[in-house]
Amino acid sequence: MLTGLTHALRNFVPRVCPVPLSLSVLNAGALCAWKDHDSNRMHSSALQVGPGSQIVVDETALVEGQLGEAGTRGLHALRRLVSSQCLPLDFGFYALDAPVDNPILVLSEATSILGHALVEVRLAPSQEQQQQQQEQEQEQEAHDASIDMTAWADVR
Repeated sequence: MLTGLTHALRNFVPRVCPVPLSLSVLNAGALCAWKDHDSNRMHSSALQVGPGSQIVVDETALVEGQLGEAGTRGLHALRRLVSSQCLPLDFGFYALDAPVDNPILVLSEATSILGHALVEVRLAPSQEQQQQQQEQEQEQEAHDASIDMTAWADVR
């Protein structure tokens, strides 16, 4: 879904930056800019993009799990970006909020973890899609039942 939407948006905006949000992406720490004092280098964030770049955050891959310290910082950075168009920069001894100008589109199957949205569009599947989904569920149930019967026959 993210790929098709990203290609479509590229027809309307100069730059589209997809952010496929998952526990591994959050915990990797790629969403926070931070300074490494040992090497005296600033490590950039995946959210540091040019002005006017459309950021597309895809929450549909999120599952339950544990966020580490880097994941918590990344989630905080995304929330600050969505709520106030500021990107936190961590210098170790202090943090600085850098103002940015990036429209953000969040794709989610439920209420977003990033906070309140200015506009929320709920999409409903077409009747054809609903019918296909029901057929797939019925096929899966029939398949599961046949596996159960095979296992029962093996036990006898």
